[in-house]
Amino acid sequence: MSNTNNKESTAEQQQQMDELFNQLKGSIDKQKYPQFEEYIDSTHNYLANVMKQMEQTDDKDRTSKEIADDLSGKLNKWLESKQKELETQQKKQESKPQTEEK
Repeated sequence: MSNTNNKESTAEQQQQMDELFNQLKGSIDKQKYPQFEEYIDSTHNYLANVMKQMEQTDDKDRTSKEIADDLSGKLNKWLESKQKELETQQKKQESKPQTEEK
């Protein structure tokens, strides 16, 4: 496949991804879920950057490993924050005075 075909394919993939994210943003209830649009935009930007990195690299194996490591790091950080939130909630529950049910 020639470099021109790769760029056309990437441009087409980018357009399809843009359309998907626009449909997703249009389908959410912004009043009920105000943060979703920010999450969608953030994810869209991240994926667009990944696609650009893969298009521009000379070493796809190295670049894909860097992307995977970055994504793993982000996921681990998110999991740690959720675990801390859960532990905090559990401590609050444990410290609440227990009322007797009759």
